[in-house]
Amino acid sequence: MKNFLNLDRLKWFGASRMIGSVLSVAFVGVAGWWLVQTPPPPPEASLSFASTTVATSATIGVSASSINTAPQIITVHVAGSVKNPGVYRLKYGSRINDGIVAAGGATSAANLDVINLATVLNEGEQIYVPKRGEKPHTITNRPQLGGAGDAAGGLNGVGGATGVGGATGGATGVGGATSSA
Repeated sequence: MKNFLNLDRLKWFGASRMIGSVLSVAFVGVAGWWLVQTPPPPPEASLSFASTTVATSATIGVSASSINTAPQIITVHVAGSVKNPGVYRLKYGSRINDGIVAAGGATSAANLDVINLATVLNEGEQIYVPKRGEKPHTITNRPQLGGAGDAAGGLNGVGGATGVGGATGGATGVGGATSSA
């Protein structure tokens, strides 16, 4: 077997080409290894998460009664085609269906198909159940808990209506024609 690196072959190829080829193959090998290695974890992985423990009122110097929490009981007005219309107190998180059930249920003339019975109620809302064939009322406002406004949760004295109700909640100077426009 002949010597692989004989002098004739080295003369023909050249020493500088041979060194360049070896360095190129080594560079490609190192670059390939670098591309397939597992990357280090991102810097965000070393950050700690916020604690979920709640500080007691003695720790932070604030009384528990001054913390704004959602009410456990809400008050809603159920009107329209229900057996016993009126104002009812329901658990926080109740739905329109719960308000109608609290009012004795819908009458036989009620059109429940135009109301989303699964809508969650807010404090001070009105549930209006229309009769069949009755033109649906427009929704004037949905009060938000904890927002700016009056104690009933409405904005600037305008209470809200749920479902297809259209009450303005006693807003001064706003009549039925004005509120539905």
